[in-house]
Amino acid sequence: MNADKLTVVMYHYVRDLQNSRYPQIKGCDVRLFKEQIKFL
Repeated sequence: MNADKLTVVMYHYVRDLQNSRYPQIKGCDVRLFKEQIKFL
């Protein structure tokens, strides 16, 4: 791993998309978010 590099990951909208009050807003579903965090 290179000590001169930094990776930043930002999530702006993580919700239960099927039951969201705002379905028109794009976001990351909670299940997918958890999978991605495990990978990181």
